[in-house]
Amino acid sequence: MFTSIICEDYDLDKNGKLSKSEAKKIEKEAFSNLKNFDFYTYIFVDGVRLPTKYQNFSVRLSEEKAVYCFTVPFKLPKSKKFTIQFACYDPTIFTDLLLVDDPLVILPAGYSYTMSYLELQVLGEVEFPQIVNLEVEKK
Repeated sequence: MFTSIICEDYDLDKNGKLSKSEAKKIEKEAFSNLKNFDFYTYIFVDGVRLPTKYQNFSVRLSEEKAVYCFTVPFKLPKSKKFTIQFACYDPTIFTDLLLVDDPLVILPAGYSYTMSYLELQVLGEVEFPQIVNLEVEKK
């Protein structure tokens, strides 16, 4: 339903693709308000939840889905080993959020990580259906 609304309201030329101006309008009118919900993006470093900020927003239509892409920057801890966990989840179940099969994680040079997925985990006060778990090590 969400994607059909995005297409109807923002794909003004009805070509099934979003121009830069259409995407900018989506960011302003349909995405930026999600800051009130942390963009349904939850990030924990060593169990401590971080505030969610975003940059580099883009949106495209793919296989009848509106796909939002954005970068979530944050500072890494100074310790040599730590855990980063993140999830995309709408606890109201108004939207269905899915992570791509292999989320892109960019760490500074000198860091390596092992990625795994955790199912039905509680972090903070929310039970998440799936969490991406990164065991990070600074070399």
